[in-house]
Parts: sequence; structure tokens; C-alpha cells
Amino acid sequence: MYFVEKGLLKMYSIDKNGKEHIIQFAPESWLISDRSSLYFNEKSVYYIEAVEDSEILMLPRILSIS
Repeated sequence: MYFVEKGLLKMYSIDKNGKEHIIQFAPESWLISDRSSLYFNEKSVYYIEAVEDSEILMLPRILSIS
């Protein structure tokens, strides 16, 4: 999970024909992540890329113990 302090990020996928599909933009003060990957510890099917010079915080995955 990433928090955008400055700049702009985008999350996208690439289909079997090589076409890019944008899922989300994350401007300043937004969070961006692949929730399935984060919650279920699965390999992500999305890419996250800076669209412009950015400052981000990478937030750690927090595990809960029952």
C-alpha cells in the first residue's frame, strides 16, 4: 500500500494483446494498492507507476493475530 505525498501514481493491468487498462489514479494525499494482493497475500495482477515525479510512503502490511 502506498500513500502519495506528492505527485501522481496510476495502477493498471496489461491484457493478453498488450493493451494497458488503467484501474485507478492516485493524486496527492491518496492511497493506492492492490487489495487482493494485500489482504490475501497473492501475486498482484496490476502495476503501479509514477506518472510524474512523486514522493510516496510505502506502508507496511500489518498482520492481525487472533
